[in-house]
Amino acid sequence: MAVDSTGIYVAGYTKQFYRYPEYGWVAKIDFNGDLAWVQRLDPIAITSAISSGSRTVYVSGYSKGCLGYDDADVCPVQAYVTAIDSNGQTIWTHEIPSSCTPTSHSSSCDYNGAPRTFALGISVGVSGVYVSGWTEGVIPGQVATSPGRGAVDAFVGRYDQNGTELWIRQFGPAYSTPTAIILGGLSSIFEACATPPCAHPQ
Repeated sequence: MAVDSTGIYVAGYTKQFYRYPEYGWVAKIDFNGDLAWVQRLDPIAITSAISSGSRTVYVSGYSKGCLGYDDADVCPVQAYVTAIDSNGQTIWTHEIPSSCTPTSHSSSCDYNGAPRTFALGISVGVSGVYVSGWTEGVIPGQVATSPGRGAVDAFVGRYDQNGTELWIRQFGPAYSTPTAIILGGLSSIFEACATPPCAHPQ
């Protein structure tokens, strides 16, 4: 849930079909408790986190395929971050893919060449939009740091208000699975992990 001067925003996902059981959504509720709107996201987008900025709400999650396609077999699971205005209209969407390389550590790369990348945390501040999650593969421009078959790396990405990627970092230790991201003082960033240690100041 996120709250700003324009209202209360909640995000989640809904069970749908057996094979592709989820789709993400964002809803706005006014301060009287009335539903203003519900925005269903791409049919294969699952929403996992939400944060609000200046008259804009940001959500992160993962897609079961390429956003914009109905066929979930087109692409592997990819992380994404989306900006939505106070009227429920999508402003921009940025996907965070990964790929298999000689340094990849995921067993999924061996079978179908499709490592998964999940965005599970998001936070917004004056310095930008920050997204955290984990990947089985290698994010473009990064290097897998966790050895061992089936291991995963954590990642943190920073974006400006227009959705431009400013930087992204992939890091270990092995089996790091961030569940939240927190902006601290002195431009510090910390991640909360299901598998510590993972707090990663920047």
